Amino acid sequence: MKIAMLTPDYYPIFYAGVGVHVYNLVKNLKALYDMEISVFVLRCEVNIGSEPHIFEAPEGVQVVEFTGDGDLPNSELDYFTYKWTRNNVIALEYMATHLKEYEFDVIHCHDLFPVWIMDFLRRKLDIPVVSSIHARSADELKIEDSLRGFLCRKSNACVAVSGKLKEELEDRYKTTGIRVIYNGVTACLAKARCEKENYLTYCGRICNTKGLDVMLEAFSKVLTDNRYKRFSLKIMGAGELLDQMKKYSEELNISGNVQFLGYVPNEEARRIISGARIHLVPSTYEPFATSALEAMEENTAVIASRVGGLQEMIQDKRTGILVEPSNAEELASAIKVLLDDESYRKDIEEGAREYVKQFEWSNIAKQIYELYHDVINSFK
Repeated sequence: MKIAMLTPDYYPIFYAGVGVHVYNLVKNLKALYDMEISVFVLRCEVNIGSEPHIFEAPEGVQVVEFTGDGDLPNSELDYFTYKWTRNNVIALEYMATHLKEYEFDVIHCHDLFPVWIMDFLRRKLDIPVVSSIHARSADELKIEDSLRGFLCRKSNACVAVSGKLKEELEDRYKTTGIRVIYNGVTACLAKARCEKENYLTYCGRICNTKGLDVMLEAFSKVLTDNRYKRFSLKIMGAGELLDQMKKYSEELNISGNVQFLGYVPNEEARRIISGARIHLVPSTYEPFATSALEAMEENTAVIASRVGGLQEMIQDKRTGILVEPSNAEELASAIKVLLDDESYRKDIEEGAREYVKQFEWSNIAKQIYELYHDVINSFK
């Protein structure tokens, strides 16, 4: 079986959770099954150059990465619609020239960014498409929303990463039959349980839907009690609101207790999370949060917003704590509860560690592999 895997993000530098998802999916598919996989990476956070970077990843996978720092003719046009269109046109020129080099049985397209490449391959090679939708965060009048709708309708099988996202997609795009296959998690990286240190963690993009302002406000409320002055908050990730959140921490007078670590490689991020007392996922919108799964696997208690797929992966007060989104007071109270009651926190850690086994990547890869067979057989 030969797969064309299309993604906006991939090894060795991960921009967001989609890249981590695709990398681990490919790694486990290769380990479990006799497959050939070519990964086409259309970077969405850069202005790509005219020639892709081609290399072989450690799993024996060929990677064609459209990346680089191509110049824009006008810096004022550096916004999503223009950049997305420009990047796709450049990538399509390469794909059209080199199409004869590839033979595939299935195209697997991850979200909206590579959708033009998907449609080109679909029509030229006459092969089925599997799509994985990782979010539906765009407003209905945005081009991103239209692209996701196009991807859902043109796919032979569509996957949502949570039940809540499936409901959103089917309601918005008036489609049915979307399958739910969750994100996966890699087994705990530590050989033994890490000693917990006096800090909390956040790991993810720093953007509007992630609730970092609420998290910082909640942490400032925690620090008003002298018992918690020794605690710090380690924030891993980058995004358009980074400078704004740094400034906000200064306005709250907590900058001395907050560390903005920027981009942190996944393995190092897991190590940092494993040493935390609590991992925070304060999102206002979240189809599925891989960092929450990773924290659960690393034996770190999670406090997350009661939104989207987080409600499916966290059993409140058993495998984590759920709080109302945008409620700094409730988030601060939950943090204090877990810091004060070590026995309760350990009960949650143990419950999460057992519960998260169902999300191990080998199980997720098996479901995707079976889906590939289904679409190939039904396409004939």
